[in-house]
Amino acid sequence: MQYFGNYIKINIFELNKNKLGISINNLELNLEINLNQIKETMRTLCDNFTIEQIDGIQNNKIISTNITIICNINVKLLNENIIDPENNYLYYINNITEEITINLFNKYKIFILTIVGLITKQIIEQKHNINFITHVNKVKNISDFIPNNILNYNKLKYLTLEQIPIYDPRAKTLIEKEIIKSKNNNIPISGSLETFIFNVPKGLGKPFFHSFEAKLSELLFLIPNLKGLEYANVININSNLICPSKNIKFEDDKLTYNSNYYYGIEEGITTGDIIHFTTHYLPPLLYKSTESINYKTLENIIIEKNNEFINFYKNIKILEALCSIVIYDFLKK
Repeated sequence: MQYFGNYIKINIFELNKNKLGISINNLELNLEINLNQIKETMRTLCDNFTIEQIDGIQNNKIISTNITIICNINVKLLNENIIDPENNYLYYINNITEEITINLFNKYKIFILTIVGLITKQIIEQKHNINFITHVNKVKNISDFIPNNILNYNKLKYLTLEQIPIYDPRAKTLIEKEIIKSKNNNIPISGSLETFIFNVPKGLGKPFFHSFEAKLSELLFLIPNLKGLEYANVININSNLICPSKNIKFEDDKLTYNSNYYYGIEEGITTGDIIHFTTHYLPPLLYKSTESINYKTLENIIIEKNNEFINFYKNIKILEALCSIVIYDFLKK
């Protein structure tokens, strides 16, 4: 897998069945990187995926424009011949032998790409004071709303420390009850996340094929259960018959918009205002003595697993990391 942006070049490669590598070209030198923070974040995202080696970062400082990272996958398969329905996209038919092959590479490439994003996230925070706030936007018919007068990173920074970040205490209580209810009734639930990006400079992106939204969407849809991406409040406007309006003014040398649908990007180019988008996710699979097959013998197999009833909030760190790659790439074009 390769990602060629305007500036940054990324190449993900498979070393063997249990090792993945990634090379990142054109990173800036002598910037401070907190590797312990990155490793801790990765442990919370995937406990069987570990960083084994990093070349190009020494004593928490970037010493080479080309960085190579090697990661180890510590995963136990049900059986090498049994297809796990949860990860059915890991199995493909070899065009030559016509045999089904396991491909762990596809499942874990999102995690190794997240490491790159966590590095670039630290860079853009240090050099440009670009920060993220992501909260649970909706679970079923329960919405968490952040008022416009509270849209300030310093006022909302505490949300970054919460496992399930929810601003409104009432919404938090209702969503927690819904999670308990889903477990008791064996019904998986999902929802949406709302992301705000602060202090992104104006002028990033180009119209049409290299727009900021297009490049952002290209990486965000690598998240497996992300199935919807909404810029601005389009759904809210349509459902409530709100008439879109936009007032433009300069404030502190920044082009700002007082609008009920604006989201920080105009014609594919950032304006310097807060970037705002919402991502929607599928619920996790429900296991009730799930049927599968042994693809060697073609025998039916029954799989028993522990159910996970809500997990979309775990994508917050991944989502923000992927956004950071896009922003850093545009900043360095």
